[in-house]
Amino acid sequence: MQEIDNFPDSFWLEHGGQIRNIREVLETPKTRVGEGILKSFIDNPVFVVYTRLRPTFSSLVAVVEYDEISKLEDKKYFSEPVNQRMVLRAVGLLIEDEIKCPYPEEGKKKYDDYRRFFEGTLSRFAQLDKQIQAGRKPPYFVNSLVIVVCQETKKLKGVENFGLNMEKIRGKIADYLPQLAQINYGSILSGIKNQLETCLVDQTQDKK
Repeated sequence: MQEIDNFPDSFWLEHGGQIRNIREVLETPKTRVGEGILKSFIDNPVFVVYTRLRPTFSSLVAVVEYDEISKLEDKKYFSEPVNQRMVLRAVGLLIEDEIKCPYPEEGKKKYDDYRRFFEGTLSRFAQLDKQIQAGRKPPYFVNSLVIVVCQETKKLKGVENFGLNMEKIRGKIADYLPQLAQINYGSILSGIKNQLETCLVDQTQDKK
């Protein structure tokens, strides 16, 4: 997998393995409700035309799932700056892998069709990374991540009114998690948590 040039090499050298693991964990939603949410907006004409955006938005649903799990468990997965910076790179890496993957000759869309989204998103991720590194964490990191991707999606040709109802998405996931916690004595939810927790730094470092 290619490393994203916008980000400092030193961070990749220190956390590259974790970043790649997070990228894999965040590829798909982890709950039945999350899968349903993804399907509901993947049917949007934007994703029918720009099919290479689908994995990006799949990862965003997964991030929101983990954010809601963190609230339920008081784990604060994404309040630690190092974790925020790793998640930015993980999602950026997923975007790069998908957009730069070779295009079939018969494909209707080519790299140039995605260029504005690709370059704009990674540029803003890099800006957000510098902000976090400088000690100015966004108050709602996950929402900031989603907003960047949605705003850059609207820059694609033919895309105008586009966005995600984060309150509705969060509400559906939050309502389902207590039910999931009761299934198989909580083993399924524990398994989901463990997938991400093994990739992160200790969340107790930052309690803000």
